Amino acid sequence: MTDDTKRRRRRRPQKKRRSRGFIYAAFCLIVVGGLSIYSISNFFIVREIKVSGINKVKRQDIVSACGVENGDNLVLLSTRAAANRLYGVSTYIEKVTVRRRLPDTLEIIVVEGLPVAAIVDDDGIWLISMKGKLLEKLGADSPVSLTLIENYDLDNPMEGGPAQSENKTRRETMIVLLKEFTKADMLSDVASVDAEKLYDFTFMYMGRLEVHLGMPEDIGRKLRFLVSLDQAIGQQAGKVFFEDERARFVPENIV
Repeated sequence: MTDDTKRRRRRRPQKKRRSRGFIYAAFCLIVVGGLSIYSISNFFIVREIKVSGINKVKRQDIVSACGVENGDNLVLLSTRAAANRLYGVSTYIEKVTVRRRLPDTLEIIVVEGLPVAAIVDDDGIWLISMKGKLLEKLGADSPVSLTLIENYDLDNPMEGGPAQSENKTRRETMIVLLKEFTKADMLSDVASVDAEKLYDFTFMYMGRLEVHLGMPEDIGRKLRFLVSLDQAIGQQAGKVFFEDERARFVPENIV
């Protein structure tokens, strides 16, 4: 027997050992994978759906529309698809977050758009959110305890859509003005806003100051000045004109 033949015979048991090792590893992977699938299928199932952040929207409407039911697989379901289904439930819904809470809970967090003002239209009143979204249409005679936006000239309004105007600048100015009113905690003190003149929005402040905003620039600075002016003049009534970078107060008895 030659030396080469002896070496080949010595190598054969090593090949058999490698083959058995590969089969054993594959078997272990199959077992582990099967156990994982079994665990996912039987342990991580939906037993509870939690909904938070709702006021206008009903919980049952949210649960029904999300497309998830008790007994569904919590790990395999798509949270993004569930969230997307909910935006059509109500015009008041502005943001939805869906999360898994292992081992058995699906959490739905809803952010509703709150009405901050109302646009007076020819045949009704539109409640709008801070972002300029039309939330709901009310009758023309409906009582509304919000700041009224007059002479806005809505363009093709529909619930859930943006408060479009024929002029884009008018909408942008209104949104900035509402945000600055809210930031300065002035919104409840503004009864109405006249948006007819594109570069001179007018509003009543504290029921005694008729404010002419002028160009739609530096609105936050103008409102801060208005608050300081109101504190300085006491209970006087009159008109305030913002012209270029200056402000002019004209008392009522001089107007």
